[in-house]
Amino acid sequence: MRKTDTREYITQALFALLDKKEMKDITVCELVAKAGISRATFYRSYLDMYQVIDEQLAKIAQGMTDKAMMSSADIRDNTLQIFRLLLGYKQPLQILIRRDMGDRIYRALYQTTVEHIDQLNAMDNRYQPHFFAGAACGMLIAWIKNEFQESPEEMLELFWGCLKGYVSL
Repeated sequence: MRKTDTREYITQALFALLDKKEMKDITVCELVAKAGISRATFYRSYLDMYQVIDEQLAKIAQGMTDKAMMSSADIRDNTLQIFRLLLGYKQPLQILIRRDMGDRIYRALYQTTVEHIDQLNAMDNRYQPHFFAGAACGMLIAWIKNEFQESPEEMLELFWGCLKGYVSL
């Protein structure tokens, strides 16, 4: 079994367990049994189960960066691609919100969001990207909590409406 396969099995198993129970109620023994690996294999890859979650969130954040870089130079299109990417991770993001781990999502996406906003070159001072990243991440968390009721296109328009008057784009 390749290391990437092992990590994927562990991630899938953990989210399947989190879908049914709280993190504090999941044991490594239970996780490795569900993933079909040994305890030693788990600990060769991870320090603990929270690292599995953080790795998955880092993958999402990297996907945001990749989408923005592969997409056109149009910031609206970049933003739409990011909303679409997040919708693609609907289930794990909703599970984390249900298990009161929204703070982990926020931390994982915050720095990436600051970097995206910085690339706009539309800010008046060095604190504005942080201000808007906090607002953007808060909006993303709210979208997840609202079970992705709006489409990525609707979220783009809502997001753009929030920026109107504050940032010249």
